[in-house]
Amino acid sequence: MIWYARVGGAAAIGRLDSFVFIVPGRDPIALDGIDTAAMSDEDIQAIAADRARSFRDEAPTTAAEAAKIILDGVKEDRWRILVGEDAKKIDEWVRRTPEQAYDVDFFERFATEAGWKIAR
Repeated sequence: MIWYARVGGAAAIGRLDSFVFIVPGRDPIALDGIDTAAMSDEDIQAIAADRARSFRDEAPTTAAEAAKIILDGVKEDRWRILVGEDAKKIDEWVRRTPEQAYDVDFFERFATEAGWKIAR
């Protein structure tokens, strides 16, 4: 069963047996350069549902895999548990140059290397 909830300017969609995807209203869509002014709430909901499906189906680490990594790390009493290659990569970058970790250019360089899309 898929559900949808709206609270203030944010919306959440998900399934009872899986994840929750939070969508803060029209902002993420607008950040992608799409004019949302003329879009109906149903249009926004459809885009949010598609993005949630895409995130669930195309994520490099599934929710089950992430849970196993985290639980195994807790069982082994590890104090640093990294889930996903991008988490390992950013951990390496921050350790290499911690004083630059909060600079915009640091983030932009990292995002490019990691293959992240930066919404503006």
